[in-house]
Amino acid sequence: MWALLVLYQAIRTVMVTAVETRQGTDPDRASFTVALEAVRDSVTTATGVLPPTTGPVDLVGHIGGAVLAGLLPHRRARFSARTVKSGIFRYHTWNGEGRSRTSTNITAIVAKIHQPGSPRTTPTGPEDTGFPAPAPGRSTAVMAIMHSAPERAWRAAGIGRPLGITNEKALNSFRVQLAKWARQGLLTKTAPATYRLASPTPLTPAP
Repeated sequence: MWALLVLYQAIRTVMVTAVETRQGTDPDRASFTVALEAVRDSVTTATGVLPPTTGPVDLVGHIGGAVLAGLLPHRRARFSARTVKSGIFRYHTWNGEGRSRTSTNITAIVAKIHQPGSPRTTPTGPEDTGFPAPAPGRSTAVMAIMHSAPERAWRAAGIGRPLGITNEKALNSFRVQLAKWARQGLLTKTAPATYRLASPTPLTPAP
């Protein structure tokens, strides 16, 4: 590890020395990859190891010459402050809504107005409870069981037993169904998994 660190620092030193020989050159334009490839050539092929026997002495050397020959282009000016983003930043990758990645001026706002659902009717008589009639099937059987004792608070297990719902998995599904009917106003939830008829008046099953 220490050998790698020493080699890295030596390459960086050669890069800085080479750039300093060319006045006005930004040190950031020196490519570490180019310098590393030149170092490999020097090791494997002995390129630039021995000084030239004729002509002026190259003070930059083979590695420095390669760095100066392969300078990176000038960096463009930065318009925004430099920020560090998290590696798991998800908003750019999960951009399924086509959101812009830059600041955008809002020029218009479109609002969608949804019509409310039909209000629950007010009971006008013993046969008009104001609740939707239950669909034929299990809901009709449940209502018939609960109307046998209208004022009683029924537990889900007690309702499901006459219907043959005794399996725990099926009973859990039945509890979810009862909770849904409670949200629809057919039942009143008095305790966990315990329900009472929202109206003691018998409901007329749907035809």
